[in-house]
Amino acid sequence: MPRDARTILPRRTGSRRALQPEAWDPARWPADAACAEEGVRLAYHAVGQPPPRIVWCRSPIELAAAWARAVAGGRPGANIKCVLFDRPYDEGKSRIGSALRDARQAHELLTHDRGRAIGAAVAEVVVAVAGTIRPRLLPWLCRTRRHLLRADRRPVFATSGCGPAGLHAAGRLAYMEALDRGTTDALEALRSIGENAGWLVPHARTCWLSARPDLVRTDAEDRLHCTSGPALRYRDGWSRFAWKGVIVPAWVIERPQDITLDWIDAQIDAPVRHAMIDILTAERFISEGGAHPIARDARGVLWSRTWTHRGTVIDRWRAVECSAASGSRRIVQAVPEDMQTPEAALDWLLGPPTSDARDGSLRREAD
Repeated sequence: MPRDARTILPRRTGSRRALQPEAWDPARWPADAACAEEGVRLAYHAVGQPPPRIVWCRSPIELAAAWARAVAGGRPGANIKCVLFDRPYDEGKSRIGSALRDARQAHELLTHDRGRAIGAAVAEVVVAVAGTIRPRLLPWLCRTRRHLLRADRRPVFATSGCGPAGLHAAGRLAYMEALDRGTTDALEALRSIGENAGWLVPHARTCWLSARPDLVRTDAEDRLHCTSGPALRYRDGWSRFAWKGVIVPAWVIERPQDITLDWIDAQIDAPVRHAMIDILTAERFISEGGAHPIARDARGVLWSRTWTHRGTVIDRWRAVECSAASGSRRIVQAVPEDMQTPEAALDWLLGPPTSDARDGSLRREAD
């Protein structure tokens, strides 16, 4: 029988790992599979469930496929995410809110940190690919007669498990409670799972865990971003390339010299199209005829490009051009598509000009 979680599970740097953005760097924070498995057993014990069979997968994508096959056959038992994760987390958040006498403050503390932002970015990419995976219809219907009336209630991967953002938040909650008066075994076990696994899908008889990414690259705003290779990669080789949080085709990052106006116009996904322009640079996009001027004033020029399909506007891109403070070069910066004048665009970028900066030049050099 498992003992108390606080006497078994190791506390790396006082359980602060769940609070650190560096926890996503496998070189600095290597995962411990044994600790994750012990966390699973303790989490099941804390909610009155017998120890499950633990199945490891190399990525959430591999996990989703294995989970769907097993659930179609009815082998793993009922999904217990609401008991194992949702209930302990909600109760812990309520306790923290009561201690702080402010539920909003508790929510801010639990959700606004870099580690959770990175976890949310990773989870968003995974769910976009595997979130709708569910058991095949025919095996699901053939399990029992009652499933013939539940064809529309097949579970989906996105809601059957817990990704890195949720596991990170549970770890943060366990740490906050431990600083005060001690946390529960259920939250402490979830902390251990989150520190050493990348995804959790709990069922009554089987619990699936996926390995954490072996590569995560982000920018200063904690968006997935890498200029030279994949921004996210798992052990099975599944990876995604990203530019400032936008998932793009691999060739856009690996062969940016191949980006042309024709490829930009052929792209049907607006965020990817804008990322391609950003990689190409707004200056080059304009100089090659990708946009036309729609407004001029003393401060600069506003450029625009509109894409339509069967007479309907499907995307619009705008940028403002002006001179640098030294006057030695021009600066072109993308702005929101609702900008109507160069003055409004520059005010959006830099704020209203001072009285000595109304000569049409920027008040500072662009980065």
